[in-house]
Amino acid sequence: MGGDVTNDGGFEVTERGIYWGNVPDVATNGMKVQIGSGTGNFSKVMTKLHLGDVYYVRAYAKNIRGTAMGKELIFSLKSIPPVVSTTHPYAEGPHKASVGGNVSYNGGSNVTERGIYFGTSSDPQNTGTKITIGNGTGTFSTELTELKANTRYYVQAYAINSIGTSYGVVDTFRTTGNELQISFMN
Repeated sequence: MGGDVTNDGGFEVTERGIYWGNVPDVATNGMKVQIGSGTGNFSKVMTKLHLGDVYYVRAYAKNIRGTAMGKELIFSLKSIPPVVSTTHPYAEGPHKASVGGNVSYNGGSNVTERGIYFGTSSDPQNTGTKITIGNGTGTFSTELTELKANTRYYVQAYAINSIGTSYGVVDTFRTTGNELQISFMN
């Protein structure tokens, strides 16, 4: 949050900052945060705000002649789809592979489902198989079995919250060839 003091009115700006809070008329009902002095742009990162709450903010600047106020603005923090990435998959022989992902941010809403899509097409989300691997944030993984030997597979992680679905990048791996088996006859 912040503002821009574009004119000092002929006198030094001794204080500038914002009023902010959850109710209108924040200059009277809100909290005051001083953010320096002088002319120019100023801002402060505000933390511990809550998703869905409505906030009001109004910039101010003071000099010996009085206090000037900016327009009171209103905003709300909205939830977004979760942030998910695909963990680099790796083959564990001709028929198995380890795959997964990481939900690094829930988007402000609980992650109700996460998992991967996989298949032999470069578009596993639309042409592959979906595997659900729990819910919530953090890393997740599973082992794919009964894969075809010497085959390229594509994997894409996904995560779902009440706002929508997000997808990681598509990654790829190749299973190894069949293991050679030799038998001897007497």
